[in-house]
Amino acid sequence: MIASDTIRIFCFLSLFCPILLSGCAGNAPSDARDRAITFGAVQFSGNPVAEGQISFIPLKGPTAMGPIREGNYRIDSKGGVPSGVCKVRILAFEETGKEQVIGAGGKTMKETRQVVPARYNQNSTLEVTINSGEENRRDFDLK
Repeated sequence: MIASDTIRIFCFLSLFCPILLSGCAGNAPSDARDRAITFGAVQFSGNPVAEGQISFIPLKGPTAMGPIREGNYRIDSKGGVPSGVCKVRILAFEETGKEQVIGAGGKTMKETRQVVPARYNQNSTLEVTINSGEENRRDFDLK
């Protein structure tokens, strides 16, 4: 009876432990060797994007994003952007000249608006290939 229970437990563990462990590995951060520092310039209608955000969404793996400031970006956190083909989404903001009240204390902040068309962000058609083992310069001249 005891040997039978031991065999059942052994069979259960040998079948299900690899499945459980493989599920845990899927949530582990990507190895830095599979990522690359990515940087470049972003222009819209011939002018540098003053302030915005750029996101690289790989076919497999986590999204990498970073700020755009004065027409330039650099993503080096956690080793950079996952290597391979990535969809790119770009947001660019400009001030409207208005103040917006935030919070109950009456604090204000400058209001901004999105200036690039949806085909560069929520409906993006932009794609790039990121090469591992080297820094990648990827410039975007949006029209």
